[in-house]
Amino acid sequence: MTQITLIGDTANAEFSPLMRWFRAEFPSVANKTFFDIPSWEQQQGMQGRDQMTIVLQARSDQFAPNDVDRLIGGTLFTTLLCCFGSWCEGDGRNRHIWPHSTRVPLRHARQLIAAEVRRITSGHAVLPLTAARDEVFLHRHSAPADRRTNRKGRVLVISADRIYRSVFADAMQSSGWDVTATGLHPVRLQHLLPPQLLVHDLDPQCETVNASLSASRVRFPNADFYGVAHMPQQLEIIPNEDIRIVPKLDPVLAVEQIEEQNGFTSSI
Repeated sequence: MTQITLIGDTANAEFSPLMRWFRAEFPSVANKTFFDIPSWEQQQGMQGRDQMTIVLQARSDQFAPNDVDRLIGGTLFTTLLCCFGSWCEGDGRNRHIWPHSTRVPLRHARQLIAAEVRRITSGHAVLPLTAARDEVFLHRHSAPADRRTNRKGRVLVISADRIYRSVFADAMQSSGWDVTATGLHPVRLQHLLPPQLLVHDLDPQCETVNASLSASRVRFPNADFYGVAHMPQQLEIIPNEDIRIVPKLDPVLAVEQIEEQNGFTSSI
């Protein structure tokens, strides 16, 4: 199993879903977690280098440039990633502490970390710290394929928002589902195979969405039905509809909740 070291505030709420995934996929990480880089330096000599070091950055300037330089020097020839939260989105434009090759947005962290783990396991080369943006893009889009995909079952994602249904479908597929995504087109449902899970976007609340909900339930009466919504507490669900609601804002978290309710372990 790939050995991973974590540096940063692992108790930060923003990183909670990622930490749950770490503990499930890499149990040994619990003994290799450090609050800051100096703490890591004190132990690094005794523990040696792990194959991957991941920094959790919740805010800009959380880590001093000199500390980052020493961390980079101490992790040469291994994989170093800086997983940054929403408050650090602009750091790549106005700060230059972390090399481009190390920066990973939190919303894509699980997929990218899993891809790097597969790369390490299969003996592929580590991306150089000096890599330019185009080299980083090519590296991350040529990762070894995840052989676990399409093993859990069939899921149908319905949403009027083309971008959102694409993002949600990608999250489901990354976790091992065979995914079909479509807009609010009840007629098209007649040509689709019955899914095990049906995930329907409940926004916006309007007659068109309600009609699609009804048509979906009639066409696929045996599917486990889930709805995603920004504000579930304000929804006016169609009477007699058996719909379990999951949060819309974070598709990865929504997938986790759907799978937990169906007895699956998320693979994202």
